[in-house]
Amino acid sequence: MLILKKYIVLSIIMDFSEAKDYIVERLVTELPKDLYYHGAHHTFDVVKSVHSLSLGEKLNNADFLFCLLLLT
Repeated sequence: MLILKKYIVLSIIMDFSEAKDYIVERLVTELPKDLYYHGAHHTFDVVKSVHSLSLGEKLNNADFLFCLLLLT
C-alpha cells in the first residue's frame, strides 16, 4: 500500500502545477462562503504549515506531498 501511495505522490509531482491550479480554483469557487473555519483560507494555512514543517524535517518533495495526502 505504501508503494502505491508513493507512486501516486510521484505522479502528482509531475502534474503538480496543473493539479494545484485545479484544486485552488475549486476551493475558492465551490466551497460555501459561510465556512468560517474549514474554508479555503484554512486549507491554505494548513498547506503552508505542513510545508514549513517539512522543510524543518528536510523532507523531499515526494514525502511533503505524501504528508499533504495524509491530511485529506
